Amino acid sequence: MRRGVNFLLILYAFLMPAAANVVLQEIRMQNVMSFRGSSVPREELGRILGDYLALDRARILRRLMVVRFGVLAVAAALLETVIHGFSAFARSFTVALCLLPPTWAWIVELVRERQLSRHPTLDGKGRST
Repeated sequence: MRRGVNFLLILYAFLMPAAANVVLQEIRMQNVMSFRGSSVPREELGRILGDYLALDRARILRRLMVVRFGVLAVAAALLETVIHGFSAFARSFTVALCLLPPTWAWIVELVRERQLSRHPTLDGKGRST
């Protein structure tokens, strides 16, 4: 059981963005964006919060997909190894198909994070200018 958990942690660390604080044995809390609401106009504040919530939803979705599709990829690889008759291409293609949705969710998360960091009233660290 421990080997499966280590594999999922390695897969999780592989699909995380480079700036995230992930250690294989310990998962730390993400950074939180903070700024004064009075320093940003009300319309822009709504857009910033909407972008931040979209980023948060994308992170949650990616984390859920990594675990679920990682288990599916491992199960598919094991079943195709035990049941003979599949070519090496078929085995790797099935695993690649299982890893495609978490990869796509990771790309969406990176796009949302970039949109939020490039907001005109925020600097690169999520603080208001």
